[in-house]
Amino acid sequence: MTTHEYDFGSTTECLITVVAETRRPKQREAVRLLARNVPSEDVCAACGKDADVICCECMWDGGNPCYCDACAEGHEHDITLPLTNSPRCGECGYDGALDVYAFDPSKLTKA
Repeated sequence: MTTHEYDFGSTTECLITVVAETRRPKQREAVRLLARNVPSEDVCAACGKDADVICCECMWDGGNPCYCDACAEGHEHDITLPLTNSPRCGECGYDGALDVYAFDPSKLTKA
């Protein structure tokens, strides 16, 4: 295990643990993905369904800042970002546009 500090200013400290590795055939194209977080399973603070967005205002107040799209429509704050598989979710403008990787634990091999 090791830690990594990301984006000095509003720093996020990540604990990095290698739990498995995968081998792929050699390729000539650029490698885009070296590692991936296990996606969190966020639920809507209002109704308990799967969450779609995070309220950037509520995340500073403590508690659950996540909402489904329907509940976000009537939420008191209008500063939301899509939930992404990022430890910086809600702290920066990353919206997951390049996040096309789907986590499949069946493809993991033990390290």
